[in-house]
Amino acid sequence: MCEPLIVGFGKGRLPDFPADPDIILDIIPVDFVVNAILAAAEATARRGGIEVYHVATGTQNPLYFRGIFEATYEYFMKYPMIEDGKPVAVPIWKYPSLEEFQRKLDSRMRLVDLTVQTLGKLPIRAAKRKRRQLVLKQSGIKALLHYIRIYAPYTRTNFEFETEKTQGLYDALSSTEQQRFNFDVSRIHWKRYFQEIHIPGIKRHVLKIEDNTANDTEASSSAKQEKTSSQDDPEESATAPEWIVPKTIVDLIKTQASRIPDRIALQMVNESGWEEYTYAETYTLSRRVAWQLWESGLRKDDHVVLVSENQPEWCIAYLAAVQIGIAVVPLDAQTPAHEILAIAEFTAAKSILASESVLEKSDAEPLLTSGTMLQNINKNCEIVGVPDDMESKSSTPEIPADFPNVEVSPDTVASIIFTMGTTVEAKGAMLTHGGFISNVQAVAKALPPTDTERILSALPLYHALSFSCSLLMALYSGTTATYVNALRPTTLLKTMREAKTTAFIGVPRLFQMLQGTIERQASRADTPGETLAEKARAVMGDEIRVLVSGGAPLSDAIYDGFQKFGMTLYQGYGMTETAPVLSVNPYLKSKRGSVGPAVEGVELQIENPNSNGIGEIIAKGPSTMKGYYQNTDATEKAIRNGWLYTGDLGYMDADDYLYLTGHCKDIIVPASGKNVYPVELEALYRDSSEIISEMCVLGIPYEDGSDTAIHAVIVPTSRDEATKAEIQHHLQTRAKQLPSYQQFHKSHFWDDPLPKTADGSVDRHSLRHSLEAQLKNMADLQADSTADVVGGNSDSRLFRSDIPEEILSTLARLARMPAQQIQQESRLDTDLGLDSLTRLDLLLVLESRLGETIPDARLANLETVSDVVKLIETFPTDTVREKNEPHKDGKPEFRQVPRWYARAFRTVITGIYRNYFSLKCYGLEHIPQGTPYIIMPNHTSHLDTLAVITALGTKAYQLWVLAARDYWFANRFQGWFARTCLNALPIEREGNFTEFLQDLRAANEVMAQNNGLLIFPEGTRSLDGKLQSFQPGVLSLLIYTPNIPVIPAYIEGTYHALPKGQNLPKKHPVRIVFGEPFTFPPKDWGAQDKTPIDPDRYQEFLELAQNRVAELGAMLRQSYK
Repeated sequence: MCEPLIVGFGKGRLPDFPADPDIILDIIPVDFVVNAILAAAEATARRGGIEVYHVATGTQNPLYFRGIFEATYEYFMKYPMIEDGKPVAVPIWKYPSLEEFQRKLDSRMRLVDLTVQTLGKLPIRAAKRKRRQLVLKQSGIKALLHYIRIYAPYTRTNFEFETEKTQGLYDALSSTEQQRFNFDVSRIHWKRYFQEIHIPGIKRHVLKIEDNTANDTEASSSAKQEKTSSQDDPEESATAPEWIVPKTIVDLIKTQASRIPDRIALQMVNESGWEEYTYAETYTLSRRVAWQLWESGLRKDDHVVLVSENQPEWCIAYLAAVQIGIAVVPLDAQTPAHEILAIAEFTAAKSILASESVLEKSDAEPLLTSGTMLQNINKNCEIVGVPDDMESKSSTPEIPADFPNVEVSPDTVASIIFTMGTTVEAKGAMLTHGGFISNVQAVAKALPPTDTERILSALPLYHALSFSCSLLMALYSGTTATYVNALRPTTLLKTMREAKTTAFIGVPRLFQMLQGTIERQASRADTPGETLAEKARAVMGDEIRVLVSGGAPLSDAIYDGFQKFGMTLYQGYGMTETAPVLSVNPYLKSKRGSVGPAVEGVELQIENPNSNGIGEIIAKGPSTMKGYYQNTDATEKAIRNGWLYTGDLGYMDADDYLYLTGHCKDIIVPASGKNVYPVELEALYRDSSEIISEMCVLGIPYEDGSDTAIHAVIVPTSRDEATKAEIQHHLQTRAKQLPSYQQFHKSHFWDDPLPKTADGSVDRHSLRHSLEAQLKNMADLQADSTADVVGGNSDSRLFRSDIPEEILSTLARLARMPAQQIQQESRLDTDLGLDSLTRLDLLLVLESRLGETIPDARLANLETVSDVVKLIETFPTDTVREKNEPHKDGKPEFRQVPRWYARAFRTVITGIYRNYFSLKCYGLEHIPQGTPYIIMPNHTSHLDTLAVITALGTKAYQLWVLAARDYWFANRFQGWFARTCLNALPIEREGNFTEFLQDLRAANEVMAQNNGLLIFPEGTRSLDGKLQSFQPGVLSLLIYTPNIPVIPAYIEGTYHALPKGQNLPKKHPVRIVFGEPFTFPPKDWGAQDKTPIDPDRYQEFLELAQNRVAELGAMLRQSYK
């Protein structure tokens, strides 16, 4: 129904419109209506009678008229309509009143009528021509008046349809039916719907004109490219070279550097800000580095090892190597030096390309002394260790005219990616240029990238999924690839917002961490948006449109969690050996639990299916590897008659969507997506150890299915404790030399020989069944940190024998898990789930044990249980207390009387509150004098802080306000105002624990000077004026400084005077009441001797404090009328 408005606006014929911009328009896509009709028809036929269902969006996912205008305006600014060969300019609407707009149109109509009549009387040809033009304008004004009459009821009257019954109908559907017949309107992203579906559809099907937003990766796409710096430059589209379908990776970067030289190709955020490379810069630098490699003696068909963390220099070094026909062997930056050298030797690599950080690692000495050429990718691949006078003349050498143009064909090997190292049976998959290109093209068909895609990947580039679907996909589509090394959810979300990410690639474990963080941030009242979906998108930057999960099976719980956010996780499946994607859920056609149909060009079959259709998945396609490097036997086992045998089990549904059910070969796939081969780990850990008789590595899923833990079952040569202790020491030493994904989560000593199959090999299935049964028995036992035996015939050692009992029991209490499950390698955040509150409790236990304040620099390094133990063992208790680094906002200035302008400000504010808001206060006798205290009121308005300050009068000069750093200290002026006029102290809400602790210490310093603190325990202003749940953050200060009087308070009237979202206050009485003080922990808890408090009681105290504030509110309304 809004098509006439959109068309008229796009053609520049609607200079304004008399609508209420904040009115809700209940627009519903027709496919949602059709799906609801189908579901309603079935339900009604089953129940009988007549049923009425409303299919509407206003209650669950409201669309405001302003939102339609903004989406439409943005679209036509980017893709304007063309008339007479020129783009049509679109106006900015001011939304006049209906009367004003009607009056202007009537006046204009009268003028046009008079002019038409006058011109009709003139007997000259020019007058007649002008008259015809005015008659057309006359018709346009009449049409506009007609549309105003039609649309006025909809654009100026608010109404909502009741949809609970329809939602119940949807909820009653099975998950498969919900996917196929979706009418969950909360999942609609309105801006994306209008800009990617609705308006392009109007142009194609109503106006019958070509849609210049449609994605087309063939020849016509050259007309749609634009610069990042000038999205609307029409000249570039007209002059850009034609898009030639690439055949090699070299073609990708070379062609795009010519077509879109100024667009950002690679970017990454680091400590100094954003590091960006345009396509022209990327290609030029890669050519210069290629010349450096050529000058160092490397030639076509040579091999180089590339070992580095994610960074643009990784991409440039890779592109440089393949330009001269070199095959790159990418490795994890965590790979130990001895394994890097072993792989370099196995592949006959002539050089190792390494990053600065890899070269600076403590175990990098073997690389420097190995004799293999070593080149620093952060210095344009200069050779490491060459004397200064022999180094390249320039850090960015110019390319000579005679630099040969090396021929690279689609069949040339681009990468050799190892799925298993050299310890047992080296498996390096040889992947060609043509294989990578065909795979990228196939994925682009299933999940088409837009011209302005911004792809973020937190996965390492040596991972085939990240390399192909982030770097190569960005180069293929001419868009931007963003990289980040930090896996902290808050850092990733911040990067998404800053980079305006539209596509994100991850593994299930990463999405699981993101899900929890998104839920927490979306639940905050100050997060923009009305619905959970809108808030979740705001947390992720509001530009995100595609989320891709691969590398490991995705649990239904994670998939459903993101569905609640209004976002679909597109799960895919593949192998390193297939470069890598074999199947993926197509855009807008995702099925829960499935990894999608085969991508274009790939054939999938189920070999020897059982009665349920489950069998081994085999694949055939152009991206399949040439084979394993120097391993013919492994190649022949993997590829038979042209089919790759994946070793994975699965089945296909009627739509040819693939579902994974397990593995038929020995492989562990944790949620991190990094394949773990048990036979390789067994060899790594048994190496040079004569005290281990047998070892078997197994993958045991967690109960909730969120991940798979790696267990080691060990049979020692002797059952005595000394041998077991020696094995433990050996395993710990070996683990420190290996990357995290090759470390055991749990280790078990087994007294009896391991079960065997008929051929004498370990019966892993039988052993797994026995271990799972005994682990279940152990979980049922009461936690006992001294227990060693698991079941009757095994001894479970969890790498914790040297964890001090006090620390172990504290960690078990805070993590709410049995002590047996805590080991040295357990991470405090992801494994034990310690948040800032429980980490603070741990800190207090540590400082109590040490008798010293732990410096912030030492705290920043506490990531694992091992770090905690090491801190206790190495902390210098007999030395002078090490001073903390200064708080980054400076030590608070304790002034008895504020500066004169602050006093003047408060004098004016006092007059406003006394006269304009008629402020009344009660319970001032509960405010102590000359002693520290905390005031804890409700929070509904920006007026609350000044209301408390005004109510306290001169006592407020000793009151400091704890204020959110990300809001009140966002810029210099706000920070100055908050400090000077409000006595505000910043508190970190989303930062790391060290910053949070620094802020707590600053607050503690304030109270140590007998000052008071004002804290809003709800964390943010209430949207509806009602009391919200108290956030745990308030307890951090109370735990850190216990037994401080806490004064509950209730403020009434500020919500009506200045609610959240309003800028100007209105006149309304304000009242505030202070209650009797209480302390944390309460005296009846019996914890005054600093005995650790059970975490369950933290929540109990929050409820107690919240009830005290609520009771004051009720008393204020009843007793102080």
